[in-house]
Amino acid sequence: MFSDWQVCRDWLQGTLPPGEVKFQEDRSHDQSYHVYLEEAASFTSTTHRIVREWRSMHKEWYTVEASRKKVAEEEARVALLRAKLEADQAKFESDRKTEEWSAHGWKRKAEVETALLSEERKRWRENL
Repeated sequence: MFSDWQVCRDWLQGTLPPGEVKFQEDRSHDQSYHVYLEEAASFTSTTHRIVREWRSMHKEWYTVEASRKKVAEEEARVALLRAKLEADQAKFESDRKTEEWSAHGWKRKAEVETALLSEERKRWRENL
């Protein structure tokens, strides 16, 4: 189908906006040929660059995979450290509460004992 250049031209004209078709029709043959050469060189250059990068892409892929493995190991290590930190924080809070309650308990005992002692002194003085 596309072996006939007239069919190719008609097909391409249907894909391009009318202003572009008019612009191309107004060009001289030499201008059109120069534009074709520039576009062909650009296409070939781009294709060659893609092929060159495609060949080295597996090396980058191995680097990415190694980095992903490292990240996964670090995430696991961080998760363990986070769990340990949370456990240590919970233990610290429980110890702190125990110490506060213990101090509060001793303070209460001292107050009770002080009250008992003052009552005993009153009774002792009354008995004298």
